[in-house]
Amino acid sequence: AAQAAAQAQAQAAAQLTVGALGGVPLLFPGSVVPPQLPGVPADPGPHHPLCLDFINSGVCARLQRGESCRYRHLPPNHPDVVSDKVRQGKMTMAQALSVLGLAPADSGAATAAALLGADPLGGATLCFDFVNRGVCSRLQRGEVCKYRHLPPDHPDVLADKVRQGKLPPGSVELAGLPMTGAGGLASLFGVGAAAPPAQPSISPEEAEAKRAAAQQKLALLKSKLATTSAAQPPPAQSHDEGARV
Repeated sequence: AAQAAAQAQAQAAAQLTVGALGGVPLLFPGSVVPPQLPGVPADPGPHHPLCLDFINSGVCARLQRGESCRYRHLPPNHPDVVSDKVRQGKMTMAQALSVLGLAPADSGAATAAALLGADPLGGATLCFDFVNRGVCSRLQRGEVCKYRHLPPDHPDVLADKVRQGKLPPGSVELAGLPMTGAGGLASLFGVGAAAPPAQPSISPEEAEAKRAAAQQKLALLKSKLATTSAAQPPPAQSHDEGARV
């Protein structure tokens, strides 16, 4: 009875898969841990690195040679394998959701955070490489990316596209959020929140410097015109004008 209860508890816990990206545990809502593959060592745990040889080719050269391998040998549909491929740019978010068996409705910020790491927030800007192409070149090169990797239906992504003019602000509905008139963007930033003001193309300091430079050029031009005018001789009087009394 105790063994059956333990198995039931483990099966229930598998409904929320715990993965690890850089040693940080993450949750994959709705995902289920696939069964252990036959002929490979037991999974040492999510905080151990993946066996890239096994993931990429389906075989582990160490195990083939009869040696031991301390890395993880997981099936291709394991959430940690899918997450690793997304981070490396080998799989798009849509492909990841399909492999994980998640419905398109689940492709929100929670799923993105599970696949790519927690959203940094705190004023961090969007990773436009990921927003535009679905992959991040930095993550693909194995580097750290400090920017936000959000799904295409995330309100912050939609709001950014509206600000850039890639989406019409007054005639479309995005992710079920009505966008009507100039204030329609407020719902993209939270209920009752106002859309952030448009940022100037240049800073006030740069604008003042350009204004001062323009005034200098204008003053120099006026000075040159005055000098040229003073250097010219007065026009000669005609004979008729000289004869007049």
